[in-house]
Amino acid sequence: MHSSDSPAGDAAAAGGYGASSRSRWYLVAVLTLTMVLSFTDRNVFSLAIEPIKHDLGISDVQISLLIGVSFISLYSICSIAFGYFADTANRTVLVGTAVLFWSSMSALCGFATNYWQLAIGRAGIGIGEAALQPNALSLIRDAFPLEQRGRAFGIYGIGPVLGVGLATLVGGLLYSFAANGSAADWPILGALRPWQFMIAVPGLFGLPIALLLFSVREPKRQLDSSKDSTSFGEMLRFLWQKRRLTLPLFAGPTIWSMANSGWIAWMPAAMARGWHISPGEFGRYAGPITLILTPVGLITLGMLMDRLSRGGLKDGPVRVAAVTQFVQLIPALLIFQMPTETSRWVMYAVSVVISSQSVQVAASAVLSQVTPGRLMGKTAAAFNLVQNVLGLALGPTLYALVAQFGFSGPRALLYGMMTCYGALMPVAALLLLAVGRAIRNQAG
Repeated sequence: MHSSDSPAGDAAAAGGYGASSRSRWYLVAVLTLTMVLSFTDRNVFSLAIEPIKHDLGISDVQISLLIGVSFISLYSICSIAFGYFADTANRTVLVGTAVLFWSSMSALCGFATNYWQLAIGRAGIGIGEAALQPNALSLIRDAFPLEQRGRAFGIYGIGPVLGVGLATLVGGLLYSFAANGSAADWPILGALRPWQFMIAVPGLFGLPIALLLFSVREPKRQLDSSKDSTSFGEMLRFLWQKRRLTLPLFAGPTIWSMANSGWIAWMPAAMARGWHISPGEFGRYAGPITLILTPVGLITLGMLMDRLSRGGLKDGPVRVAAVTQFVQLIPALLIFQMPTETSRWVMYAVSVVISSQSVQVAASAVLSQVTPGRLMGKTAAAFNLVQNVLGLALGPTLYALVAQFGFSGPRALLYGMMTCYGALMPVAALLLLAVGRAIRNQAG
């Protein structure tokens, strides 16, 4: 099987927009903005955990199912279908339509009055958001030559970071705005509870972003001239042939997602229970920290990855990602041990700037480098399926179960979070090092 990352393939990628680099970077900018919206819609829910529990009378485990399983179950199933369409259909139109759907479901979640309405709304968000990742990776791969993809994926990788930061900052501001009665005179939205208002408003931004996606010109597909097949069977054969690389490449980011999703989902609730920090207060501190420091860390680590790659270290990106996950464990686990509020936020900030999204950036870069162009959409969908079902879906529930059955008292959630994060993150880092070893062996 021939890789499409040949000189001819790179020429094709560069020719997807002709000589226009502006079109390529406009594509990345719009996809990044779309990813920001995606992570804002899905993560603003975490700020509302405590008020939702109070109003609906539900448990931590039920909340974890809303965060994980109800969202991820249909997301994962639909990602396979969207992976197929990413290799055959108009990708920008597909993603734009999906944005309209998931944003409407996000807005509807704000009007939910019981557990099952929230579950249905979260599932609907998952269906729509399933279209983004396989299509975005396929579009970026076809729009850029190999030597520019690292930078393109790095910019796109800022999207989740900005989305989480905006969900925290803007979500906190929206909650405080509604809690103070400032939205009481608004039509329709003014009748909502503060947590409902906070969830509903971000969904209104789907329409302008969908219009931007419809304005993006589809790049020319970069295909392997040796075969025309784009079956899932061929994709599975490819993954098996490269299993020494693909197994740890799938497993490492999946374990990382499990650790990270539970950590992010339960952090506002842990702060509320441990130190009585309200959703608004948490958003005012955590939001700016995430929005400012994570891009700084990601850009710095991206430059380090590029420097190591230019110096001949083909596994430079995954090596950087692995080391940073080991290092950031120290400040992350110290957050809940600090004696003052200021020192807790300092540890939070240090952890954020070191961790960033380096694992996702490194994994995307390696996946796009080793995967033939005709299989990129399906391979990205399979990667997302494994990462979401075993990572994002199970992470929040695992944290809740460990806290519920392993600890007791008002700080049970804090100790459960520290146990899960401290156990999972080193495993993810070791698997990334295994990816690096496989890359070096193939190069040798």
